[in-house]
Amino acid sequence: MPDEEWTIGDVARLSGVTSRTLRHYDSIGLLTPVGTAPGGRRLYGRDELVRLQQILVLRERGVDLPSIGRVVRSGDDRRVQLQVLRRHHERLLAARERHDR
Repeated sequence: MPDEEWTIGDVARLSGVTSRTLRHYDSIGLLTPVGTAPGGRRLYGRDELVRLQQILVLRERGVDLPSIGRVVRSGDDRRVQLQVLRRHHERLLAARERHDR
């Protein structure tokens, strides 16, 4: 059974992000489509949807795109993921400290 694939429009509707955002994520190497449809539209598979979910969770938490890129490229390397999250936590603490002054 072939893997399911979704067009950029399908993924935009499913995820709540715009097609423009998906194209931006592709252009910076965060989320590369699995291929293109005959009409040239980007296609995404299950792995890309899982990666997008990871990206969106980190964005929602305020992690910047370069840091998200490090997490995404690290695969299952929990050390990199933990390092990124620790740095983000430190930035949040510093921002809170500045705000409290």
